[in-house]
Amino acid sequence: VAGWQDVLPRMREGDKWEVVIPSHLAYGASGTPFGNIGPNETLVFIIELVEVMDPVKKPEVK
Repeated sequence: VAGWQDVLPRMREGDKWEVVIPSHLAYGASGTPFGNIGPNETLVFIIELVEVMDPVKKPEVK
C-alpha cells in the first residue's frame, strides 16, 4: 500500500495515529485479489509505532 510509505517515515517512536489512505494510494480500482477490499475503497488504520529498531541489528530473541 503506497500510503504506508508516505506515513511511516513521518511517525516517531511512541506515536499513535489514525491514518486514512485514499483508494489511489491503496488498492485503487482493482481492489484486492481476494475481494476482501473492494474497488476504490478508502482504508483506515490505527497505527502505533512502538519501537524503531536499527535495521543492521537482529531482533533480540526472548
